[in-house]
Amino acid sequence: MPKSATQFNNQAENRVLENLKQYAQQEATLYIANPLASSNDPEILQFKRNYYSGIVSEISPTATGLEKLAMKFVKNQIKNLDAKLNPTWDNKLLYSKAGNAIRNFASGYNIVYKKINGALDHIQKDIIHKHNINTLSKDFAQKGFTINQESHLDSMIKLNLPEFHINYLDVNNKGTLYYLHCKRIPDTKLYFFEKITAKANPTTEELRTGNIGPEKKHTFLLNENPDINAANAARLVHGDDAKLGNSFAYLDTKPGGDTQVKTVEFNLVNELKKLNLPRLAGDTFAALKKALGEGKSYTLTLPLPGKGDTQCTIQATPRNEKHKISITDSNGNYINMNRFKEKVWEEAGDLISSITNNQQLSNGWEDMPEEAKKLKRTV
Repeated sequence: MPKSATQFNNQAENRVLENLKQYAQQEATLYIANPLASSNDPEILQFKRNYYSGIVSEISPTATGLEKLAMKFVKNQIKNLDAKLNPTWDNKLLYSKAGNAIRNFASGYNIVYKKINGALDHIQKDIIHKHNINTLSKDFAQKGFTINQESHLDSMIKLNLPEFHINYLDVNNKGTLYYLHCKRIPDTKLYFFEKITAKANPTTEELRTGNIGPEKKHTFLLNENPDINAANAARLVHGDDAKLGNSFAYLDTKPGGDTQVKTVEFNLVNELKKLNLPRLAGDTFAALKKALGEGKSYTLTLPLPGKGDTQCTIQATPRNEKHKISITDSNGNYINMNRFKEKVWEEAGDLISSITNNQQLSNGWEDMPEEAKKLKRTV
């Protein structure tokens, strides 16, 4: 069953130590899967005993001198496992931490046992450490924090702090400073991404004039705000609406500066229907709907009566009871699409009435002015 392997601690090939290393890796995997599982779980203890017994039976007949020395550690561990599987009062006393220390010292192999235990412990700590870095890095990226933070995480996790945070400036949200908070799961060695604090930075103009307003920031607990990310956290602390899940949210600031995330009812599809937008190409409409659904603005050119082709910015404004979606021109002026629709109908009626009065319709469709044809189709 056990495999031969490379040298361990620059010593000659040692199959016993190599197999102990492999099982230490497996134990680290089990710990990551359930760090709160009891270390005295009978099933796990029995699995380990079976594995260690296999090392003894397979390698003992051909063991080298170094392997025989490592085998003493394995046999000592089997005795400890048997004591845990049969937790009598005597076994608890004899194989307690103090009991093991006395017995190991008396045997003369305490230094060997300590060295092997230290090597196996180092392997497990390294696996768990890398797992923490990889997990937190992936969690950061999923929330839109894509700049590599592995070196910072490595330093922080090595300190074994119960919790820590990393300062983060985002190239895509330059006006916002973030604190990414990580916390260790109680009674374990594993960390999780707990919360995001977003803080609106002063603008260049505010810094230049020294006229800096009240601080705008909010801390988002990820278990309470699973849809929060770098982009919509920035929007919220800057006073804009943001799409969170199936709702639109905004940051309500209370007297004293306390903030609270509140949501508003908003049916994007229904509100788009009310706009009376000119017919848009399918891909353009899909892009518009996607942008508004994410709480972003969308810019496109619309043909407006009396204005011609006009570059417009469309933005969901769910807190505005009158205009749930706003359309503004390049100067920020609000555009009432319903009024433009009414104007088209009025102009169409006036022009067709004029044409009828002049008896130009009697010449048939082919002789009708092109402008009249377009308006007649609209009407």
